[in-house]
Amino acid sequence: MKDINSGLILLMVVLLVIAFCAGMYIGKGSSGTELQIYTQKSLTDATTEGETDEDVSVQDSGSSYTGGKINLNTATVEELMLLPAIGETLAQRIIDYRTENGPFSSVEELELVKGIGEKTLQKLLDYVTVEVSNEDTGS
Repeated sequence: MKDINSGLILLMVVLLVIAFCAGMYIGKGSSGTELQIYTQKSLTDATTEGETDEDVSVQDSGSSYTGGKINLNTATVEELMLLPAIGETLAQRIIDYRTENGPFSSVEELELVKGIGEKTLQKLLDYVTVEVSNEDTGS
């Protein structure tokens, strides 16, 4: 009887080790693979008078859009969120900065917005512009 119990315990341990190794082998194949999801967003009415309608394609973190450069002085939260590295929080901070300090005088002024540093600014330079309209200046 003692030999049977020892044999069963040994068999169970061997089966557990085999199951563990099989699980690790199967899991190893999927853990090193990145999942990429691409969505298509379109930006309409992002260009203002005087801007070209040149197509600009932005792809970052799985989102993309085609449209003209975004004017930082007139863009909505939704439009800003289409830009690379800009989520809802940063988009709102850009608008809050614009509301508190007036229109942006240069794209580089974005670095004064909390959360936007040199690296983020470099990602944005090709996709944003600053144009001051008569409404922005109050004239």
